This record gives sequence, C-alpha cells and structure tokens, in this order.
Amino acid sequence: MNHISYEILYNLSENLFSNLIIENLVKIIDNNDNNNNDNNIKEVEIIFKNLNSSILRILENCNQTEVIICLLKLIKNYRSDKEKYKIASLAIKCLKVVNNNLKNIINDIKVDKILIEIHCVLINLQLTYPDLKVKNQTDENIIRLIKSIISDLVSLKKNKILEDYNNGVKNHEIKDNYILKWINYCLI
Repeated sequence: MNHISYEILYNLSENLFSNLIIENLVKIIDNNDNNNNDNNIKEVEIIFKNLNSSILRILENCNQTEVIICLLKLIKNYRSDKEKYKIASLAIKCLKVVNNNLKNIINDIKVDKILIEIHCVLINLQLTYPDLKVKNQTDENIIRLIKSIISDLVSLKKNKILEDYNNGVKNHEIKDNYILKWINYCLI
C-alpha cells in the first residue's frame, strides 16, 4: 500500500473513520444489549474489528509522511464539524500512535511537509481562537498533540529540524506564530 496516491489514502481514511462513528451501529449494540440478540452484536463487533484492522494496516503500510499529513488534514477538516467531530478525535488517537513510533520512522518521513501541515492546522485553529486559547477539549487535545509531535521531532532531529522548518513553514504565505517558538523552546 506504500504506493497509493495521497487522495486515495485520504478518502479511504475518511470513509473508514466515518464508518466507525456510524450512530446506527452503536444503536444496534445498545438495542441488542436489551434484547440479547447475540448474532447482531457479533456482526457489529466484526464490523468494528474489520474497520479498526483496516486503519491499523494503513498506519503500518502506507507512506508515513502521507499518513501523518492525512491524519492532520482529517483533524483540521473535522475538528469543528458538529456531526462528524468524532472523526477528528479518531484521527488524534491514530496520530498519537504514529507519534509514539516516530523514532522508528524519522528517516523515512519528510519533516518539512509535516511541519507545513501542522502550520495549516494551527492556522485553522487561529480562525476560531486567534491567540490559541482554546475552549474545548478536542482543540486542546490537538494543540497538546502538535506540541508533542514537535517536541519529539526536535529530540530526534536536534538542530536539523530548523532546516526542515526553513524549507517548509518559513516559506509559507501565512506567517508562523508558534512552531518556531516551540522548536526553539525544545532546543534549549
């Protein structure tokens, strides 16, 4: 799966996450708990297991830079969607898994591209919270995760991360207000 296009990766991930949050599946489980219909519960559990398994295969086997960027875009696109905000929460959980494995993939990822996408997420957050003083748990988790990713990237790349920053975010049309500060703080 390492050679699939980014668009396919994004659409597949979006669909898998959407299927995981289908309210009707949750309702089937809830209703069947009351009716003790074991066959329907088992079918729903199998569906959830297959969806989770598919997401894990994507995380493990696709281009890691594109996986990280895809998850960041899902977070950005769904964080304030009233109906599908849980997609952002699932993407946050997946990105935490990827971040925990960062030391194993650091030589395979394009940090400059990831920093640009982090910058885009922060720009999106700044539309709602100009000073990034967020007021809800999801957005708080996003900022915490971004800081964690940056901290881990700095610990792995040391001063070389500044080169990635200069090749990416520094050239972005919208000025960065946070990433370089966070990088410099971690370099101390």
